[in-house]
Amino acid sequence: MPIALTLPQVFEADHDTVLHGAVPQGTGQRAVQLDPRAAQEFVSRSDAALIKRCLEGDSAACSQLFKRYYGQLMPICMRYARSNDEAKDMMQDGFARIFAKLGTYSGKGHFIGWMKRVILNTAINHYRAAAEDRLNVRLDDITHGPALEADGSGELVTSALGVNELLSLVQELPPAYRMVFNLRVMEGWTHEEIAAELGISVGTSKSNLARARAKLMEQVVERDPSLAAKRKRNAH
Repeated sequence: MPIALTLPQVFEADHDTVLHGAVPQGTGQRAVQLDPRAAQEFVSRSDAALIKRCLEGDSAACSQLFKRYYGQLMPICMRYARSNDEAKDMMQDGFARIFAKLGTYSGKGHFIGWMKRVILNTAINHYRAAAEDRLNVRLDDITHGPALEADGSGELVTSALGVNELLSLVQELPPAYRMVFNLRVMEGWTHEEIAAELGISVGTSKSNLARARAKLMEQVVERDPSLAAKRKRNAH
């Protein structure tokens, strides 16, 4: 039976505290060091108990589950969304799906892995819901002038940026580029898998990835012109 839960109040919690798992000062709580296997076993038992309470309709348990995994799941939404507000909408939609499907979790494999897949599917569904996002990017979406190519692996793009800066640039990519870049670079999907999931050709997937990297490189060079000179030196 689907779980009825109102989530907006959870978003009223301090974002940094929930996202980074910070312990408020003055609580007297201290981190406990556990052997990795013992820690995983503890988490698994704790998750099982929490899942059971959620399935019984315990709203407090649902809120606890949300807060426990917010910090690991929100970054996924941030990568695929165009803004923080859209990421929050995606997160809420994703958790609604998690709670609706909670009874189907078999207990095999890590619970966090199962939830990440639900959140990723939610991001893909958001992409599909916008009809214009499913079309190939129009010519006027492509920056005019000579394109700057990233190296084959895209390492030059990612190594020049901090995590938050890269996230900001990825959010600015056209939707088709952003989706393929995330699935290929961040999730490690093959172009064949991306094509099958998004209903595009393998060639389109490869093209969108190349254009995403080129646009990221353009944005990186705009922020640090010295990289353009560095690339010219490496090319000789």
